[in-house]
Amino acid sequence: NSRIPLRSELGGISAPKFRMRCLERCLAELAVREAEGPLSNRFMRLYPMVLAMSDRYDEAHDRLDRMLEAYPGQRDNIVFQHGVFYDQEGKWQESYEALREYGSMSELPNLTGDLLRIKAMMNLNLCVCAMDVLAKSRTAFPGSLRLDLAEAAIWDVFGFKEQALDVISRT
Repeated sequence: NSRIPLRSELGGISAPKFRMRCLERCLAELAVREAEGPLSNRFMRLYPMVLAMSDRYDEAHDRLDRMLEAYPGQRDNIVFQHGVFYDQEGKWQESYEALREYGSMSELPNLTGDLLRIKAMMNLNLCVCAMDVLAKSRTAFPGSLRLDLAEAAIWDVFGFKEQALDVISRT
């Protein structure tokens, strides 16, 4: 057991504290690099992720907004990331709006984006609309187990337990 690196830091109740220390070190290093000069695209993309992992979502969204100014050609990816962060925060209306915007601008289908939008819609009691997004997503991702599970969840929320079980039994 003593031969396992970082065993005591990563095991048990000390793991969240260790994780936060690592995130704080990462943020400190990003701040130092930013003070030295403009961050590379890679570090600019990393910064909001680390902030979000540190539960500093307002700062993460601010960073994403700054990226929109610096990299307008990456607008679709940045808007998608806003939607992901809002989902993590449980801000369903904001998540829905960002993911709807992303869906309208993205040229490629995105299963995760569709599923997050469905999740936001369900939390906003827009289950009929969620079923429409699901149906459109099936054309791009036929046979997706994740879409089957989302469909079963929608039927369950509607109160149609038999339909939910039927969907699950097909998978």
